[in-house]
Amino acid sequence: MNGLIKMDPALFKFPRLFLDYTSGRLPKDLGACALLSSAAVDSAAERAASAGRASAPEFWAVVREHDARLGAGEAALRNIDALRTGQAVPVITGQQPGLFGGPLYTIYKTMTAVALCEHLTGTLGVKAVPVLWNACDDSDFLEVSSASFFTKDLERRKLSAPELGHVAGRMVGSLGVESIREAADELWGQFGGDAEYRGIGYVSEIMEKALSRARDWGEFFSCLYLSLLEAWGAVVVDAREAARSAQAAPVFSAYLRSSGAVEEKVQERLRTLEQLGYDEPVSGRSAESCVFVREGDVRRKPSREEHHRLLAHAEKGDANLLPNVLLGPVLRDRLMAPLAHVLGPSEIGYSTVSCVVSSALGFEQAPGFPRMSLTFVPAGLVSVLGEEEGLVSETVLSFDKRLQAYVEKSLSSDAKKDLDEAETEVRSGLNRFKRLAAAAGRGVEDVTNSASRKVDFELKRVRDEFVSNAKKKVLSANPKLRAGGEFLLPNANLQERAFCSLSPLLRAGQAFLIDLKEAAGVHVADCLEGRSYHYLLVTDAV
Repeated sequence: MNGLIKMDPALFKFPRLFLDYTSGRLPKDLGACALLSSAAVDSAAERAASAGRASAPEFWAVVREHDARLGAGEAALRNIDALRTGQAVPVITGQQPGLFGGPLYTIYKTMTAVALCEHLTGTLGVKAVPVLWNACDDSDFLEVSSASFFTKDLERRKLSAPELGHVAGRMVGSLGVESIREAADELWGQFGGDAEYRGIGYVSEIMEKALSRARDWGEFFSCLYLSLLEAWGAVVVDAREAARSAQAAPVFSAYLRSSGAVEEKVQERLRTLEQLGYDEPVSGRSAESCVFVREGDVRRKPSREEHHRLLAHAEKGDANLLPNVLLGPVLRDRLMAPLAHVLGPSEIGYSTVSCVVSSALGFEQAPGFPRMSLTFVPAGLVSVLGEEEGLVSETVLSFDKRLQAYVEKSLSSDAKKDLDEAETEVRSGLNRFKRLAAAAGRGVEDVTNSASRKVDFELKRVRDEFVSNAKKKVLSANPKLRAGGEFLLPNANLQERAFCSLSPLLRAGQAFLIDLKEAAGVHVADCLEGRSYHYLLVTDAV
């Protein structure tokens, strides 16, 4: 793919656990969920197809009703029917319903699932369907309530939704869409009148569709992604509805019967990871109770003493429970029998722990597959700072250094010549003083050397001031350079964590989705062969 540069992920801020997992360096005796590879695809597909045929169609019938009501296209509905009848297998990924589509890595996850499904369908002849698990049963409002966009000059603009009706423990998916509409009004106020935002019509259309159909925040997120991924027939599952399905009850019952043993296994796994030098991927407190009790729109963590009472309700199918971060993957495996889970770096960390939960409960966890990690680089920056692959990489990792080199290069040859000649004349005069001082004695020599050091310092200040003046002219001529470093690595972190999924679409419209899909195809091919990269996508779309 033109414009796609592959970089060692170790150059960026990824957890070592993730790097070791994706590179195959994770100790085998950990028993972590398998990494899907070309060699393992056939067996994974066979396992998923077998489990899918054995699953009840009622779950997918509920999903179909949900997606159809929210405006799913014909391709998505056909895919749900294929899943319901066991004629297709899902590849799933998941995310909390962040404002305006969540962080950029959310759309990267879903595009990875889309590209993986296309690859598997084309190579195996087994129909694979991308499924997004909408984790709207989460209760962390601060995590989902803000979204950052970038201006045409690459400056960051952060928008936040007001906390209308939110209380501690309330599922974010149950919040009303009024707060989203308020944030949307602010978005249009800042960007709506500028024709340079080529995707504003498209983004406005899919947001208005979601706002008109959704009854709450969770449904808005579902509707948004059904529109974004309509061309690829992606399916969205609402976590709240899934937890209520009859197929969820055996998972909750199995856990509640063995919650004490599960906690011991989790704590043992965390100690093992610590001994191996890995950071703790999930808090040990998560194992105290791997379920929440759902009380209306609020979820509550029960005490260990409540587990026996909850078990009786779970076995009757009326416990009204929700899984936590450790039990969630087990539940998704049981409900959907996926061929693979597309996971981000943190989720891969969780999976090294949730796999022991699966094992303790007698379930098998589907293979993992790392999502694409990508930084998009505006072609306008590259054309100024250097188009060679090594220079593009340096622009991302050391923007200030590349900018300084460009500024110094921008000084006219006459100015550089004059500066060099003037500096040579000053140093020639200093050398005459040093020769005279050497003959005059130690005291004069010390004073002369001190003066020489001061002159060296002042000469550097003069040259720096010339460069600074040139830099002001460069930044005035190309405003994108002013914010370029912070755009590429915001606060020294990955771009995909700072900006929201709709931000590049606002600038480029659906053209960015096409570029992203192509990049995801490269990522899938690389990962299946055991190669892991962080990608730089040079694009004129932004």
